[in-house]
Amino acid sequence: MGKGRTYGQLMNIVKNNPDIAVYSLTEREMDFVELLFERETGKSRHGSGSWISTGFYSLVLAFHLCDEIHMYGMVSPQHCQNPQTADNDTIPFHYYDPNGLDECTMYKSQEYKMMGGHRYITEKEVFQKWKERRNITFHYPSW
Repeated sequence: MGKGRTYGQLMNIVKNNPDIAVYSLTEREMDFVELLFERETGKSRHGSGSWISTGFYSLVLAFHLCDEIHMYGMVSPQHCQNPQTADNDTIPFHYYDPNGLDECTMYKSQEYKMMGGHRYITEKEVFQKWKERRNITFHYPSW
């Protein structure tokens, strides 16, 4: 994994707090996640000009660490397709930026971006398939 600023900060936290466990993916594991994304969606991350979200990486990491997974604060893939829900969605995409884009606006703007977007809705469709095959429970909202 790259040795960027965030990595350095994490290593400093671990050094100063030896009781904290930090997990990260190796480059090989990140390559695996990209192949998994392609297998599950039929789209190459590079070919579709997209980035894989931290939620996708985190869920794959959780598969390796947990027998049972509980997800909170993640809406279903249908959430933003329902006009009543999408039109009334005022939940900010980033909790720390209440004046930023709401969740559905962010998902839709990223899903159809030609280059550099996240495919949040596509990823959630994958999560829905995984929910059927793995021990994942989506809470608040439940789906």
